[in-house]
Amino acid sequence: MLIIIGGRIIGVFFTFYAFRLCFRKSTINVRELIFITYGGMIRGAIAFALVIRIPYDCPTEEECTAEKYYELQKSTCLIVVVITTLLFGSFMKFTQSVLLPPKAEVAHEEIPEENHIAPAETKIGDVPA
Repeated sequence: MLIIIGGRIIGVFFTFYAFRLCFRKSTINVRELIFITYGGMIRGAIAFALVIRIPYDCPTEEECTAEKYYELQKSTCLIVVVITTLLFGSFMKFTQSVLLPPKAEVAHEEIPEENHIAPAETKIGDVPA
């Protein structure tokens, strides 16, 4: 599990800062990067689907994985998917509220009546002076 967490942190931060070298404008702050990293910890159906696609019943052993290793890979992947989904997924809302608190809405000030601009009454074909 530590390898997954370390790899995700390195992957997200390295990618972001590598692209930041090419572009001057920074659009994501560190808190958002941490949240992206946290969201990436949840392994899902794609990981399990990739493991299921591993060939294990080939005519020669050189081309594919032995069946006993295939079952081990499949069960290990399923355990990681379930644990990370339950562990990281159940704390997602809390993590979001801590890392990315909702921004206070900007109160729209009332525009005084004298500052309103009334539309000019014109007729079709009239040319403004």
